[in-house]
Amino acid sequence: ATTTTATTATTMSETVAALVRTREELSRVRADADVRLRRLEAHVQHAAAQRAEMQAEIAVLRELNAALVEHVSALGASDELLDELVALRWREHQAALEERLDAQVTECVARLTQKTARQRRQVEVARWLRHLHLEEYTSEFLAKGYDSLRTVALLDIDDFAHLRVRPQHHQVLLYAARELQREGPKLPPTRDEENLAE
Repeated sequence: ATTTTATTATTMSETVAALVRTREELSRVRADADVRLRRLEAHVQHAAAQRAEMQAEIAVLRELNAALVEHVSALGASDELLDELVALRWREHQAALEERLDAQVTECVARLTQKTARQRRQVEVARWLRHLHLEEYTSEFLAKGYDSLRTVALLDIDDFAHLRVRPQHHQVLLYAARELQREGPKLPPTRDEENLAE
């Protein structure tokens, strides 16, 4: 009986020890499970935070995309406006060039007309002197400003002070000048015209 009791006590002690070890093992397992659970919860929280950040970045990207589309549209409108502005500037520049060219052509024609009229008046003076058989004074008259029949008609005796004309021709020129004053500065006929008239 004593042996049985001892054996039973030993068995019970071993059983208690096993239970204690099992309890300790369960505590370690539970602690390890708690650590893993906390890690998992932290990982889930981190994933949720990353998801929220990604969603925020996606929202920002969408806003940037919308702004980019709007900017591109504005650039397209700006390009059209720029093209219209360039075309307008070119038309204005072309109009200014045409206006300047017209002014230059008009000025050139006016100068040419004026020069032609002056040459015609000088020819009339030359023909008038030739009609008087005094064509030798053509260069002298033109050089001293008597380049039209109107100025020649105003010829006076005092004008011979600065005209190199021989004295014997003074009266002929003065008489012819008086004729021009009475009749007006009409172009006298040339010698060929006089010969044809005869």
